[in-house]
Amino acid sequence: MAHRGRRDADERLAALLAAGRTVREAAGEAQVSERTAHRRQADPAFAARVAELRGQMVAAATGRLADGLGEAVGVLRALLAHDNPAVRLRAAAKVVELGVKLVVAADEARRLEALEEQMDRLDAEAGGPGER
Repeated sequence: MAHRGRRDADERLAALLAAGRTVREAAGEAQVSERTAHRRQADPAFAARVAELRGQMVAAATGRLADGLGEAVGVLRALLAHDNPAVRLRAAAKVVELGVKLVVAADEARRLEALEEQMDRLDAEAGGPGER
């Protein structure tokens, strides 16, 4: 039973650390000592769990942001027709700024994908990764 209690405390501690709490804050909320929290952080499996949980949190937040992008673009586009010329100008500047960033990001993603494909081909020709 003590083993399950430790697992639960570890999971709480990992979730709190993944969410950005300091070691002191996470230890207090997970009801473990700071020393225990530092010791757990030194364990590679625990550190991997914290990273996994943080990745899940980032993925969830990214999904929520992506879900709102269409609405945000709609708001900006609506502001392009605002009665106030200053509002229209700011909206237009923001649309151009974000449009350029989007084009750059898409181009970088395309170039990265091409590089990864090239690396995969080179690895395959050499008999696998690390065998050059």
